[in-house]
Amino acid sequence: MAALQGIVSFFFYMWTGQLGLPFTYWIVGLLGNFTVFLLPLALFDDLGQEMNRAQIYHLVVCALYYLFSSICVARAIGYRKRPKTWPF
Repeated sequence: MAALQGIVSFFFYMWTGQLGLPFTYWIVGLLGNFTVFLLPLALFDDLGQEMNRAQIYHLVVCALYYLFSSICVARAIGYRKRPKTWPF
């Protein structure tokens, strides 16, 4: 039960942007999207003329994870209050 609570807390911290921008961008955004997209492509090696059901599910999961990671990164950007001169 404690492991499940830890996983839920991790996703909550990701969703609210509390894990920090570098971790959220590099791990959740970049590495996560590559993993979600490329790993199943290696497993579904038989790309034919028509898409099968597994490939359609893969595209839906990729789109949902991309949306999730984009929201996480956007929230991580705005989580900390920075001075107005921060970019300079």
